[in-house]
Amino acid sequence: MSTGKALRMRRIIDPASHSTLMFAFSHGTSSPEVLPGLENPESRLLAARDGGADCIFIAPGLIHSL
Repeated sequence: MSTGKALRMRRIIDPASHSTLMFAFSHGTSSPEVLPGLENPESRLLAARDGGADCIFIAPGLIHSL
């Protein structure tokens, strides 16, 4: 593994458990209509973070709308 990749992985993988919790938020926003419960993306992102997500995948368009 390259040094850069190792450094990035250390940011999201718990060294004690060797696990991570990743949340793919953008999947529910890419359908023709936004899935129920995702109308307020900022509150969902904060809930994922507060719930223990180590990494949140967000579409570039969604980042700019926050």
